[in-house]
Amino acid sequence: PVESETAQVAIFHRLGLFLDNCRAALEALGIDSNADVTASASGELKMTEQPKPVRERLYLAGGLAMANNGNPIGAQRFADALRQDQPDRAARDWLAYLDGLIKLKMGNRDEGLASWESLAESMVPEVRARSQLALVEDRMAAGEMKPAEAIDRLERLRFINRGGDFEFTLLRKLGGLYIAERQPRKGLVALRQLAANFPNRPETPEIADEMSRAF
Repeated sequence: PVESETAQVAIFHRLGLFLDNCRAALEALGIDSNADVTASASGELKMTEQPKPVRERLYLAGGLAMANNGNPIGAQRFADALRQDQPDRAARDWLAYLDGLIKLKMGNRDEGLASWESLAESMVPEVRARSQLALVEDRMAAGEMKPAEAIDRLERLRFINRGGDFEFTLLRKLGGLYIAERQPRKGLVALRQLAANFPNRPETPEIADEMSRAF
């Protein structure tokens, strides 16, 4: 049956939870991330025979795994396969995120960042959060974005993707930026929230030291 757009958004929300382990996800599903995108590791079942939502998740997982592991050409194969599979709106946003990552890995920085800029109002929370955080980090590293603008952009992401590594990274970056901008109270609020939400992270003692130094 054809799934509704709302159901598709839910699928891609769940996808965001395992992106950091997408290579393991492929292996668990019996897909060789180094093989041709039309074949499974066993060679007995083609990707095109999988249900469309499953194909979309596999194409994205494979593309992101390859791009993040330094193989943008392999990632492009997965991106092209998804593009040809008539993706719906949510999948198109994930594809734009993947396209941006591939372009950056291949040295086409301006095109990659433009792809991520286009996702500022994405309907998929994970896409909006990941793309805009990556955009801020890249532009700050290049000296193209002032801390005040970075803070403004990051604050917009603060409540759209709670939990996990994304929230940890976001709050830590916000806390550091506020402190660097001589707004220690706001920095302390962010870092306290971080310590409260992630008490068992190995970095938590280091964050406590940061708070002490700020005051």
